[in-house]
Amino acid sequence: NGYTSNQTIDIGDDATFDNNSAGASEYDNGGAIFMYSNASDNTGYQSIEIGGTATFEDNIAGDDGGAIYMYSNANDDTGDQRIYIGGDATFTGNAAGYMEGDGNGGAIYMASETNNNTGNQSIEIGGDATFIGNTAGSDGGAIFMYSEGSVDTGYQRIDIGGDATFIGNTAGSDGGAIYMYSDSDNGDTGYQRIDIGGDATFIGN
Repeated sequence: NGYTSNQTIDIGDDATFDNNSAGASEYDNGGAIFMYSNASDNTGYQSIEIGGTATFEDNIAGDDGGAIYMYSNANDDTGDQRIYIGGDATFTGNAAGYMEGDGNGGAIYMASETNNNTGNQSIEIGGDATFIGNTAGSDGGAIFMYSEGSVDTGYQRIDIGGDATFIGNTAGSDGGAIYMYSDSDNGDTGYQRIDIGGDATFIGN
């Protein structure tokens, strides 16, 4: 039997991640940030919190999560997954699967898989959100959210307090800008929701 503890990254002010890379193979994930949890029982929650503005530019991963990779897998329940940015967030020119051509989540990859119940997944940006020129070899040119459980899956939501701009993001398969998927084998799936407080612009995705 085994459990994993909670995983947190907490940055009180602004954060910049520029020109970071995670290898060139199909097993290299998270160009700037890699967060992984695997347990035979339950996994704890995963959280990235940036209090100020966040900039992720030109980060690359051989497989999933050009800028951010967050993954949780358990035989029992998985914990909640959350990315919170208090100010503006800018993701520009990040790439997933740039060598093998099958990566998901050009900017952000968030996935939870379990033989029981999955936790909730959320991306919260307090200010404006800008995603420009991010690419994924497979699904989710800018954002990839995936939840799969044998019983119930938690909710999936993206909350943007200000304006949202998605321009020129591309995916080799589904979701040029945003890919959101939830699957339950024997129970119920949670709701899926995108809330944008200001203007929304989606061009050329």
